[in-house]
Amino acid sequence: MTDCPFCSRIANFDVILSNELAVAFPDGYPVSAGHMLIVPRRHIEDFFSLAAGEVDHFLPWSRYPDNGIENLVVAHKRCNNDKRDFLAASEHVENWSRRLHPDSTAASDLATLSKASSWERNPEKTRSAARALYLRLPADAKLWRNARLFVPPDFPRLRAALCPTR
Repeated sequence: MTDCPFCSRIANFDVILSNELAVAFPDGYPVSAGHMLIVPRRHIEDFFSLAAGEVDHFLPWSRYPDNGIENLVVAHKRCNNDKRDFLAASEHVENWSRRLHPDSTAASDLATLSKASSWERNPEKTRSAARALYLRLPADAKLWRNARLFVPPDFPRLRAALCPTR
């Protein structure tokens, strides 16, 4: 696409965060302080050509109201609808908690994006809320794995993910 409005803008703006999929930079016409544009590197015809994804809370808002950047995840629309306000299964908790580790690239990227956009951030508070929710579950609780499949908590995996040793 030769007339891409973002390719030339990316060269002229301070790129805050970038990876192989997307670039984040300050909006030229911000609607609020710290407003960012996040654009895909892949050239697409229009917004509707993007993959169907949503940003939602990993720890459901109904269980713990946390808009911190560490609690936000990108989810496929159908998966997000299936999960709703259920707690995610142990394997999802393991994947999510890796990005909370201070030495991870994801934690560094989230800190950069949070600082540039003035987004709320408190990784230890979010991890503590996850511990409180998951580690006090009854043994017969059901956690969302995928689609309409629910599984019991795997407490050893949950403890390892949520109570890492330094």
